[in-house]
Amino acid sequence: MRRSSPLMPFLAAAALAVAASAVALPASADTSPPTPDAPLGLVDGKPAPYACFIRRYDADHLADHPKQNVTQMTVFISADSPEAGQVPTYQMTVGVYFRGVDKRFDVSGSCFHSDDPGQLLGCGVDCDGGRIGVRQKGADAVLVDIPNGARVGDPENEAPKAARFGSDDITFLLNRTSVRDCLAVVPDPDLKARIRKGK
Repeated sequence: MRRSSPLMPFLAAAALAVAASAVALPASADTSPPTPDAPLGLVDGKPAPYACFIRRYDADHLADHPKQNVTQMTVFISADSPEAGQVPTYQMTVGVYFRGVDKRFDVSGSCFHSDDPGQLLGCGVDCDGGRIGVRQKGADAVLVDIPNGARVGDPENEAPKAARFGSDDITFLLNRTSVRDCLAVVPDPDLKARIRKGK
């Protein structure tokens, strides 16, 4: 008579747990990747109204990239509600920290669907402050391109020299996270309140 493996009960329980977790997935956990029609991804099967992406660089990464001046980047993108027949537009706020500077500096501007192949959004920093591109990297990450740098902070008050994009601050891989993680850089208080309420 063939003996059953002592691992069989454990494997059966694990299989049941996996099956249960798959069934219990809420509709809001839609992991469909962004598309040109829904560049911020989907929530409950509909284009997401906003998205948050963050990257914090550790000491090892910064040691391997001595010309990278950015130590942390937070990107918040919100979708405007266009009128009928209008092209959707988006607002972006980038919160960035630089080496040796404790203060966070913000970069903001408007974004549109990009005509460049492989790019989801093309963004112009307010007051001719530079260009930023957003590319899809899987369902839960984006590549943020700042090929020629961008102005940080208030255009009327020049940021300190230490708060500048360096020669290795060109493309950043950021991971999607909860929109609540971006509250610090959300400029609109009404929008911030809606996010806190989960709306």
